Amino acid sequence: MEKLIKILNEANKYKGNLKLYEMGYDAGLNGANTDNCHFGLFATKKMSDIWSKGSKDGEAKKAKKKK
Repeated sequence: MEKLIKILNEANKYKGNLKLYEMGYDAGLNGANTDNCHFGLFATKKMSDIWSKGSKDGEAKKAKKKK
């Protein structure tokens, strides 16, 4: 039960869609780290989907920069 409470508390930090997107974008652009890939970002499927969209956009931006 304590573990579940901890996970839910972490998830609440990232509840805003923009924050989730920004963390994913940062991971896609600059690589994964303990902040932009924290387990709390993936507490629900919706949160994972929003993060993934940001990550894909960050990766696309990174690929564009290399050209």
